[in-house]
Amino acid sequence: MRAIELIPWDQDLISGLADMLVQDAGASASDMSSHLVVFPHRRPARYLMHSLTRHPGVTTPLLPPEIVSISELFQRLGTMAHGRPKGLPTLLDRTALLHDCLLKALARDKNDGGFAAWSEARFFYPWGVRLASLYDELCRHLIPPQDIAYPEEYVEPAAAQILSRLGRIFSLFQKALEERNWATPGSLV
Repeated sequence: MRAIELIPWDQDLISGLADMLVQDAGASASDMSSHLVVFPHRRPARYLMHSLTRHPGVTTPLLPPEIVSISELFQRLGTMAHGRPKGLPTLLDRTALLHDCLLKALARDKNDGGFAAWSEARFFYPWGVRLASLYDELCRHLIPPQDIAYPEEYVEPAAAQILSRLGRIFSLFQKALEERNWATPGSLV
């Protein structure tokens, strides 16, 4: 059994892969269900399936190989490692959750005058998208988020309110994700 096959650079990847799968399937060239093909993303799967259905060595009906993207493979491996599948909330869900966490972090500081400005989710949304991206980036690099002291001198007041509570916001966010059995793309890596 071959674990990894390399296709020469001077050969067409999709047709070369189809030839390998048909050759490996042998006499039962219609059953490739025991094979796993991993692509960087989902698009090449369509081309491979198209190539396989038109390949002269394939008989019908075709049981195709399992085709996944790298992110899907990592999600599976994470599920296998943790024993239970975690949900992946959409960017909008993560932004709404971060908004709730910001409001909780601001509520702890009773003398903060900017609390009312953050109460509207539409004002927070662009900041939430940035925070969700920052959270994923920090998770990928295994860096724990921390409050940034005295950011008022360098950024606008709204950003200063977030940055001065960054560690607390992400701590609340992580706790909220765990309560919901959710993960983010950055925390799955």
